[in-house]
Amino acid sequence: PALPLASVSTSGLPVTWLSTTPAVCTVSEGAATFASRGSCRLTLTQAGDGSWEAATRSWTITVIGQSQSIAFTSLSNVVMGTDPVTLSASASSGLNVAFAASPKSVCSTDGKTLVFVSVGRCTVTASQSGSETFEAATPVARAFTVGQGSTRVSVSPSMTAAYTRTAITFTASVVDGMGRP
Repeated sequence: PALPLASVSTSGLPVTWLSTTPAVCTVSEGAATFASRGSCRLTLTQAGDGSWEAATRSWTITVIGQSQSIAFTSLSNVVMGTDPVTLSASASSGLNVAFAASPKSVCSTDGKTLVFVSVGRCTVTASQSGSETFEAATPVARAFTVGQGSTRVSVSPSMTAAYTRTAITFTASVVDGMGRP
């Protein structure tokens, strides 16, 4: 949004506004427009004439970015052996969100995919560092537990063996707590 610039000279002579920091702010048609965060230096000048001396006055305005927030839902506890999870969060600015996982001995992320390394407590932090227009968002951390997976052993066929000289073959299968071999 533009900031109207009003000025009055006691001499009645015309005054001129200009910006000495055009990367941060510009002046056009009596208003300052802000392009990015930083220090905006505005200068007001009046040229003077035979009766009045020239006059200059400058101001510095600190331009801050718009605030933003991150929406990042809680993560559920998992057990070892769980497939990697795709992480999802959004910033109110529409800018991309970055993820970090710790400790690396329990979980890790390559950007948006979360991998479970061992049993323990994992914390995933979503962050957004800001831009020329937006301030950095407050990071959002979500913690959860990576539990020990369970193993189930089953033997088939199920039968009662009597003493015999004939070999009996049993087949065993091992699956994890998720039902995968």
